[in-house]
Amino acid sequence: MGGLSLIKTDFEQLEKRVLPRYPLCYLTFKEFQTEDKKVYEVKEISLTGMQLCLKNGDIPYDSEDTLEGCLHWVGQSLELKGQVRWVKGNRFGVSFQGGEALHDNVRSFMSPENVAKNMKPIPFLDLDYDIPNDLNLWLRGDGPSDLFLWKYKDEAISKFQLILMNSFIEWEDGRGLMTGTVRTQRSLDMPLSEKDEVVFKVDEVQDDSKIQFAMQVVSKLGEDKLEKEGQDFVMRKLRG
Repeated sequence: MGGLSLIKTDFEQLEKRVLPRYPLCYLTFKEFQTEDKKVYEVKEISLTGMQLCLKNGDIPYDSEDTLEGCLHWVGQSLELKGQVRWVKGNRFGVSFQGGEALHDNVRSFMSPENVAKNMKPIPFLDLDYDIPNDLNLWLRGDGPSDLFLWKYKDEAISKFQLILMNSFIEWEDGRGLMTGTVRTQRSLDMPLSEKDEVVFKVDEVQDDSKIQFAMQVVSKLGEDKLEKEGQDFVMRKLRG
């Protein structure tokens, strides 16, 4: 789990990770247009759009349809409008409409403070998951937002990965820091295992905006989620 897989094309460098998945979803979208006003899980969100999932029933939209509704997330709400871009099975993608004003509202809604506040420690050792012994910490929240931290046997940190909405940040001992953009994230149906395959485009040059956002999120994590020694280490590696 978490191993590197390099995919090279003529135009870009892609890498793949297989990471554990945990069913945690407080971020939802309630649409206004159908009679029963369906509620969807928000699987992914960025400043420009989101991916929604309907657990039961058929999605009542087609590509190019307009969608209006309200995001709800632990006491917060944000009304927005968008356009359906694709529909596949029980999921569909929506691009936001509203320009920079809406982008600013989404940015405030998904602020580093809110992301950090809603990240929870996952008790992966108590789960029947195929997880290696060197994974030391897993924090998960909506967006998605994940922090994975690995340690050597002597307790020194060997690697950490951050997935924050559509951004991917990774530091590994001996390789250093890299940033990227999540391209695809799909569930893997495997016996006795809950995993996602994440493919991301590697940034040719480290993206400072992704690093800055990650630093803001990590700096807001309390010691009940990430011990100070670990927080200081991650912050130091993010600063470079």
